[in-house]
Amino acid sequence: MALFQKNKKKDDPAYGQQAAPVGDNRQIPPMGMGVRWPGAGSAPYGAGPMPPLWEESLAGEGLRDATQKLQGMFHRRQVIGRQQIQEAYAILQNYKAGKANLEQRMIQNEQWYKLRHWEYMRKQQKEEEQVEPVSAWLFNSIANKHADAMDNFPAPNLLPREAADRQEAKTLSSIVPVLLDQCDFEQVYSDAWDDKLKGGTAIYGVFWDNSKLGGLGDVAIRQVDVVNLFWQPGISDIQKSRNVFHVELQDNDLLTETWPQLRGKLGTSS
Repeated sequence: MALFQKNKKKDDPAYGQQAAPVGDNRQIPPMGMGVRWPGAGSAPYGAGPMPPLWEESLAGEGLRDATQKLQGMFHRRQVIGRQQIQEAYAILQNYKAGKANLEQRMIQNEQWYKLRHWEYMRKQQKEEEQVEPVSAWLFNSIANKHADAMDNFPAPNLLPREAADRQEAKTLSSIVPVLLDQCDFEQVYSDAWDDKLKGGTAIYGVFWDNSKLGGLGDVAIRQVDVVNLFWQPGISDIQKSRNVFHVELQDNDLLTETWPQLRGKLGTSS
């Protein structure tokens, strides 16, 4: 690997420029010209030290090739087009088909909670007249368990893993409660327990909300409906899913307000 050297004398005309690798005769552009790299801010070529990994990757290459390589490293973007969207939609439909039984069970649990369970029980019994009593026993049971959960509302307890982490743990112990309060986490916790008692599970979503704090953005915590989340069928750990989809129902006018290019391209049923 070639080594980069820097001129140190201020009276040297080449002061501040990045010297070429030892044994390389390529020309170095004057100040204000050439390429820039992250970490150097708006400084021109040579105004700051080049990271070691880039020294190694650029060693032995011409200046023009090095410039193109840097531009490719930091300005390369993968364009999402019609083909990528169609492929993602096909994957989503596959995940949705594998989750159909779970969705049906979650919907039935919600109907039982609403005391509409007889329409499901009729399908399993012979068609004959029978008394169909409806009582609030299930609602009362869930309400009592929910009250117990709210009585034991958790509080953050951040402990250091080692002695050097004591100050950070103390600082976070002051920050996290305020963050949870700003996110109205008590209400999110209550909604999540409703889902857990009725459906057996609850999902929390941690997002970044750009609209918070006057546009500065901040963390947002929301309860996620399990019906709106899709993952790879046949796995027990969602972290192992190759893709995860979180979908929500949105009005067309809100979509066109956010993405004007969608105007006139949305269906009436979307």
